[in-house]
Order: sequence, then structure tokens, then C-alpha cells
Amino acid sequence: MGKREDNIFGTPAWEAFEADFRVLDEEIQKIQGPSIPSDAIAVKNTPVDLLRNSMQTLLRLDIDKSGSMQGFNNAMRKALELVKESIVTSEEVCRIQIAKTLFSNMVTPEGYTDVEKFDTSYTAGNGSTKLYDSIIDSERRINEYENDLKKYGVIVKKVLCILSDGLDNDSISSFDDAKASIERMKKNDVTVCFIAFGSDDCKKLAEQLGVVNIIHTDATVHELHKIMKFVSLSTIQISQGTKD
Repeated sequence: MGKREDNIFGTPAWEAFEADFRVLDEEIQKIQGPSIPSDAIAVKNTPVDLLRNSMQTLLRLDIDKSGSMQGFNNAMRKALELVKESIVTSEEVCRIQIAKTLFSNMVTPEGYTDVEKFDTSYTAGNGSTKLYDSIIDSERRINEYENDLKKYGVIVKKVLCILSDGLDNDSISSFDDAKASIERMKKNDVTVCFIAFGSDDCKKLAEQLGVVNIIHTDATVHELHKIMKFVSLSTIQISQGTKD
């Protein structure tokens, strides 16, 4: 065996491979963000052959359920029911798929479903706030389903609505990771909105993350219901093509 073949394996070859791989891995992380625990959670989206229209708007609701949201358990369930009802009673219902992600000390994504089947359950706990991880997870869920649909010629529009009353305090991802995720979504024509409850700090964070569509509101039941109704109507308008 020649000298070249002798050096295919062994420490020098391995160290060279590791160096190259590390650079590649770092480049991939810059593009996709870090690995997060919720990556391992499998979700079931509506199969393409069960879609009722070849044009679909994907609405994902990314909702904080940390301890500070406990006072909104009943109000949030009612708000989600309002979103569901508003879309179900519209002509666009066959062209909208909806999903939610709940986050506290864990990020729990759900798959996209017909609006009639949307689960409006919500219970806040005592956990922390993995806001950044939830943003990155939502980007990946949107991309995954969009790519699946486009393979079959489905025209896709995307909406992500983030709802939180506090700052991140427990994510594996950094602020810069989340900001990069928002920027990628904007470039991918995802309409990203942020509903900031309570203090000005949450609104400032949304601005710093690069979100353009921000609603800052006092944490009241009435305001929550009004805003979520607005979210559903705006999604319907996007589906109709009357709102960018």
C-alpha cells in the first residue's frame, strides 16, 4: 500500500477532518441556529392530500405560558376560541392551516391542522420563559411544512404571531440567534407579529429582535380578546391577498 493510502485513516487525517467539519458545523449553525430540545418533538401536520385548497396560509401562534401568565388561563382559552370561530365562519377557512406552540421552561410545538380541529386548550404553569427557543422552533416548523407543501405545488403564505408578557430567561438560544431567526423569516416572506403584554420592556425586546408588527397592550382580558380577534381577521386578509 502506498504512502497516500496509509494516511487515509489515523490521527493526522482525523484532525484535518475535525477542523474542516468544525468550520462547516459553525457555518450551518449561523444559518440555522443552535440545536434545541424541541427539535426532537415530532408533530403531525395535515397531509397534503387532505388539504381543501391549493393555496394555504399557515398561521402559527407562539404563546407564552410561563408563571406570569397564570391569571390569563380562562381569557387565553376564550381568545383562542375567538380566533378559531372568526376563521371557521369566514370564506377563507379552507385556505388556512393553524398551529400553536406553547412555551415556558419547555417549548411544546403542535402540528398544523384544519381550523375546525384546532385545539384551543391553554394552561399557564410556573415555568420560566424560553422565548428565543420558541422563535427558532417556530421558524423550523414553518419551513418544514412549507417545503412539504411546495413539493406538491401548493402556494403558501405564512404568519407567525408571538405573544409574551416577559423577557427570555431560560433559552439555549441567544438573543442574536432569535434575531437572526426573525430576519430569516422576514426574508422568507413570513409575516411576524409580536403581541407584547405589560411592561415596555417586552415591547422594546420585540423591536430589538427586528419585529416590525408590534402591538403593545396592558395585560387585560378585554385587550387580549380584542387583539386575538384582530390577529384572526388580519390572517384572513392575508389569505385573501388583501394584506401584505
